[in-house]
Amino acid sequence: RVIFGRQTTDGSTVATYLNNDGVSLYPIPTDSIMYFNVTCLAVRTGGTNDAGDIGDFGSWLERGVVINRNGTLQIKRTRKNMSSHGTITNWRPTAAIDGTNFKVTFRGETDCIIEFSATVDFTEIRSSTSLAPA
Repeated sequence: RVIFGRQTTDGSTVATYLNNDGVSLYPIPTDSIMYFNVTCLAVRTGGTNDAGDIGDFGSWLERGVVINRNGTLQIKRTRKNMSSHGTITNWRPTAAIDGTNFKVTFRGETDCIIEFSATVDFTEIRSSTSLAPA
């Protein structure tokens, strides 16, 4: 189990980081396949955007599989909106890959300060043989 976090202030999509350290992503070992379950929570804590209010929030579930085939990652995932309140139209978490790392990205809203946190549970099978296609 790992925790990703980030504060956003605009509408761009940004990477979140392990323990909100601003640097670390989660490496997927070579010849491993991992099921992931991501529980996401975001809340607006400030900003000048007139759409919505401080305290608006959203929660999501992302589930899927990431596989490292001899150094090449592939990901398959689905997302479900769980609950929300207020104006969160553009907010969006996404489980993603970056090189041989797993990450969670988050898109916020222009001129809104949004705190984002995601808890990721992994189930792993690590193979002693190559998972790369023949």
